[in-house]
Amino acid sequence: MCKFTRLLLILALQIASIFTAAAYAQPAIQIHDTEKGKVRVEQMITGLDTPWAMAMLPGGKLIITEKDGRMLLVDPKVPDQKLEIDGLPRIRTVGQGGLLDVVLDPGFAENNAIYFTFADRNLFGGVGTAIASAKLES
Repeated sequence: MCKFTRLLLILALQIASIFTAAAYAQPAIQIHDTEKGKVRVEQMITGLDTPWAMAMLPGGKLIITEKDGRMLLVDPKVPDQKLEIDGLPRIRTVGQGGLLDVVLDPGFAENNAIYFTFADRNLFGGVGTAIASAKLES
């Protein structure tokens, strides 16, 4: 094997090891000083497309809304498994409009009710913000 070929092979292996290490690297943890004290920031979930809001369910799972109209159920312990929640109304994704906020009903533990806001066609032919309620079913 000539020196040039050997050098290219070594370089290729080094590049491959860098990408492999990056793929299995733990998310970076950042510590920020604020007026109220230190804040620890750790990336927990990746692969989201314009996440807009989230609500934490009893037990630690999250409902995450994405502007494009997807509502996801995610367990932070298994962040790669995102379950898309179906049955949503038609979401208009124009400008800042899309699937917006989500909150749990104060009685969520008993009724599984959530409220969410989204962009929808209004009575005048334009698009405005609407609010809806839904019951989560397994």
